Amino acid sequence: RMARDLIESGKTGAERVDLAYLRSLGRPATTRERERSLELVQEVAKHLGNGKAAETEQISWATLTQSLFASAEFRYLD
Repeated sequence: RMARDLIESGKTGAERVDLAYLRSLGRPATTRERERSLELVQEVAKHLGNGKAAETEQISWATLTQSLFASAEFRYLD
């Protein structure tokens, strides 16, 4: 659901990353986190190859959101 909301937001990739961090961790991504997150999304899309573009985008952003929910910072928010 969160990945779909990010995609439908109409925001740029960097803005989507910040939104994902705000929604999951309550703060925007740092510059380094933003860069790494965009690299992850691009690598997943590249790995998926020539599938349907919408499905590839959905899986790529879902991978990022799942990684945020699996992070120690998410699990131990104050």
